[in-house]
Parts: sequence; structure tokens; C-alpha cells
Amino acid sequence: MRQFIGSAASIVATASAICSNQRSRRALRRMDKIPHPRHEGRYPDRNIDCQEALDLAVRDLVDRAENAGWTASEAYRAIDVIIVAQRLAYDLDPDPAEDPA
Repeated sequence: MRQFIGSAASIVATASAICSNQRSRRALRRMDKIPHPRHEGRYPDRNIDCQEALDLAVRDLVDRAENAGWTASEAYRAIDVIIVAQRLAYDLDPDPAEDPA
């Protein structure tokens, strides 16, 4: 069975690819409006508010994957892996658009 990411080295490679393709991914991103935080700055339950704001978008993404022929389980597993890689890419380079071309 082929794995998208199977080791720390492949996570780093994926994260690097994500960093280098950040601008083109932004152009392709289709995202419905996500609610703003309920208050400015830090506040109790801000993380919960963020989870609630993103929940519908994630469910919509899984629905679209199912409509394309993937199972919900496959979509959720893929999202788990992608999130790890994107988090690592963000930790390595929070704003790749500012990098020299």
C-alpha cells in the first residue's frame, strides 16, 4: 500500500513543497466565508470559536471529496496527513510570499 507520508523525511519534503507552492495554492483555494472571532485579541474559548468556525468548512471539504469518489474515511485520513505537513511548513516559513523569488 502506497502512503502519502510515511516518515519524518517525507513530512519535511512535503512541507518544503507546500512552502514553495504557497502562492499558487492561494490562487487555487476556494473557501467560503469563515466567521470572524467573536472578540478581538486573545479571549477565553477563542480556540473553541475557531474550531466551530472551521468545522463546517471541513465537513464541506469531506463532502466534496466523497462526491469525487473518495470515502469519508479516506478524506479524513488525508486531511490528517496534510494538516501535519502544512503545520510543519508554516512552522518552517510562516510567510513564504515574503521570500525572495
